[in-house]
Amino acid sequence: MFGAPLPHVTSTAALSREGRALGADQHAAVANALLESLHDIPEPREARDAWTAVAVRRLDEVRSGEVGLVDADEH
Repeated sequence: MFGAPLPHVTSTAALSREGRALGADQHAAVANALLESLHDIPEPREARDAWTAVAVRRLDEVRSGEVGLVDADEH
């Protein structure tokens, strides 16, 4: 349903106008499909590497005792 190309839509603005013209249920279905499709787009390598570096640094801080963990249920 959503994977087919839309040859008649030539711009993001036109696609957006067409989407807003849909009924509420169709509009929600298209919006949900677009949001879900974001999971299929691979992260740029730089972003993935940066987040990995942050995670490793934070893990090292916890393991070294530099920072402590806080139970979310206590706040």
